[in-house]
Amino acid sequence: MFQSDVDTAGRETLRLIGPDPQNWSPDRQGIDHNVAIIGGGQSGSAFAFALRRAGIGKVTLIDFSLLRTSRTKP
Repeated sequence: MFQSDVDTAGRETLRLIGPDPQNWSPDRQGIDHNVAIIGGGQSGSAFAFALRRAGIGKVTLIDFSLLRTSRTKP
């Protein structure tokens, strides 16, 4: 299977950063997530990654997209 240098570099960077720290936010009954980020662009993805690296678990990233195909009417 072909892997680009970018993929290899990304995997190596994540390996060097190390595993995510333990979730320090206490679990609460009836709560599905600690943080909800609306918008999965570069900023939203970066915030989600930073929160996980800070030890905040149950980070939810919500994004909306209209997938247009050749069968979708404009």
